[in-house]
Amino acid sequence: MKKTLVVLLILAVAGGVFAQELKWNGEAQSGVKVKIPDGGKAQIEAFDDDGHGAKASLTTTYDVGEWGLKVGLGVNWTGGAANPDTVVTSGNAYGWINFAENLVSVKAGVIDDAAWAVGGEVDDNVSNGLGIRFEINPMEGVSLGLILDASKFLPKDTLQPDNVSDYFQSTGFGASYTTDMFNVAVGFKLAPDWDKTNLIAKKEYMKLIFGVGLNIIENLDIYIDGRITNLGDFGDNGAFELYEEVGYQISEQLKVGVLLGEFIDGKNHHDGFWKLLVKPWVEFKVNENISVGADVPLTLEDNGDFGFASFGVNAWAQYAVGGAFAKAGYGLSNRMKKYGDSMAHEIYLLFGFSF
Repeated sequence: MKKTLVVLLILAVAGGVFAQELKWNGEAQSGVKVKIPDGGKAQIEAFDDDGHGAKASLTTTYDVGEWGLKVGLGVNWTGGAANPDTVVTSGNAYGWINFAENLVSVKAGVIDDAAWAVGGEVDDNVSNGLGIRFEINPMEGVSLGLILDASKFLPKDTLQPDNVSDYFQSTGFGASYTTDMFNVAVGFKLAPDWDKTNLIAKKEYMKLIFGVGLNIIENLDIYIDGRITNLGDFGDNGAFELYEEVGYQISEQLKVGVLLGEFIDGKNHHDGFWKLLVKPWVEFKVNENISVGADVPLTLEDNGDFGFASFGVNAWAQYAVGGAFAKAGYGLSNRMKKYGDSMAHEIYLLFGFSF
């Protein structure tokens, strides 16, 4: 009897320790959007803030410091009057182990934690995917590493390299440095040679991602980030994008800012394509639960044949409590071009929660 009680006590303690190290988080989100083009027919569709109709995700993490595991599953649904019903699942499952008091870290599996990123408008990275990632942290705030892409070992891949060295043609390299006053990051991803006749390898481009974040002045945030893709054939098919954003916290309630963007893209037009963006914005926190905001995007673009100018107005109000929120908004877009203007309105209501 005593032995049984001892075993149960040990299991209870072990279970309690395990539960303390095991963390869960997730989110769900969906809403309704009504698009009303001038002179056209209104369209109703479901949406979320990722451009789908609805999304949900659940992730569990077990971290004991020296090693850990993470498993997650996400579901995105697209549907509505203008879109066919489509369900896309995604997920991650990887483990890691740290050596020499985190001097070296190794992660393996389907990784999704986006190392070597500043955080800005460029929603991309070179550090995620199926593979093995090695990181060295030689001093506080500094990270250097590479990820060996293992996706070509999958049978479904249409490209089967001829030898082992071909498997490393998509290796990603990255570095970042973070302090209290600034952070900087850069990532570079190799790309495989492609069969230009069958076009079976153009799904992956050699690319460079970079970013800088500054908060040297109190209440002033500055972000600069960009991306260059298809460096191996940049003249004909390359693309370049650069963003600069400044935000200033005027008071506890009021924050204002402006986002600038510059784009050069030759992959879709023989004569090239360029675009400029200017988007001032404002956010106001009414109280701890209610916030409102607006932005006014202005763009100029040219695809080589004729140019466009467009402007818009987006306004929203949000109520949030705990991990739940409800958001309502209105948008106006007007595109002015050589053959006439096109204007559209949209109204939306979005709900979500996270934990």
